[in-house]
Amino acid sequence: KPDVVEVGEIQGSPKQTLTLPDGRQFFGLNRDDIALLARQQAGLGLPPGTEPLGSAQARADIEEKQRILQETGAPVRRELDPTLEPGETFPVIGPLAIKLRKLLETSGLSISKTSRERRKAGEELFFELQPEELKTLALTQIEKEEIERGLTDSEKFGSFVEALGLGGLSNFAAEKPSENVQTILRELKTQKTRATNAEIKVKDGTWRQPYGEEVIDDIKNNIQRMESRIKLLIQDSPELKFDSDGVNFIETKILEARERLFAAEINILSGVAQDPSEIQVLIALQESLQGESFEI
Repeated sequence: KPDVVEVGEIQGSPKQTLTLPDGRQFFGLNRDDIALLARQQAGLGLPPGTEPLGSAQARADIEEKQRILQETGAPVRRELDPTLEPGETFPVIGPLAIKLRKLLETSGLSISKTSRERRKAGEELFFELQPEELKTLALTQIEKEEIERGLTDSEKFGSFVEALGLGGLSNFAAEKPSENVQTILRELKTQKTRATNAEIKVKDGTWRQPYGEEVIDDIKNNIQRMESRIKLLIQDSPELKFDSDGVNFIETKILEARERLFAAEINILSGVAQDPSEIQVLIALQESLQGESFEI
C-alpha cells in the first residue's frame, strides 16, 4: 500500500485513477475529483461535523483496547510482609537466634540456602512469593527466577550483621539486605520516569507507537524483577522484618510505579496527542518526579 495518494493514467482516456494509503482505489476521475479526494485524505476541506472515513472505527478500536486493559491489567497492591520462622517472634533475640542456627547448619558464611537447594534437601520453605497473582506468564517467570537466584554471599553476611543489631559493624557488611532494598527503590524511581518519558515521546510523535509499547513492556518486566527481589531481601532482613511502616512504604512506592506505568500504557494506545496541552501536563509530571522521595 502506498504511503501517499497515488495518481495513475488510464490509457486512451482523459480520466485518471487514484489509490489512497488505505488501499482504496478510484477510477475514471477528473482533476477536480482527485483534488477533492486529496484534500479529504489530508483531513482538509471536510464539512463541519464530519471526519475522514474510518476515524470512528479506529477510535472505537482504541477505546475497546483501553477498556480491556482497564479490566484485566489494572495494578494492585501486593503484600510484601515477611513470614517469621519458628523462634523468630522476638525482634531483638529472634533474628540472631535464627541466623546462628543456620550458621551451625552450614559451614562458612553460607547462612541461607536458595529455595532450590532447600527443595532438593527436603527442607521447609518459610516463605514463597505468589506468582499466581501475576498477570502474565512472563512476569511469573521473572519472579520464579528471582526466587531461585536467592541471595549473594555478601547479602547473606549482611543479613547476619543486621541480626547482630550492632550498627557499628554494618561497615563490615558489603551488602546489607535493607540497604540493597533502598538501592532498588531508587532504581524504581528511574523506571517511573522512563514510563512518563515513553508516553511523552509517543504523544509528541518522536517515537512510533509500537516502539513506545516495547519500552513499556521492558519497564513492566523491570518493575516485576525489582518487586520480587525486594520481597526476597525483606525476608532475609532482620531490620525490615520488624519494620511494618517501612514495608508499607515500600509496597506503596511499588504500587505508585505500577500505576504510573499503567497510565502511560493506556494513554500510548491513542497515539500522537491532538491537544498540545496534554504534552505540557506530562512534562510537568516528569519534572515533579525528579523531586520525589523514595527513602524509607
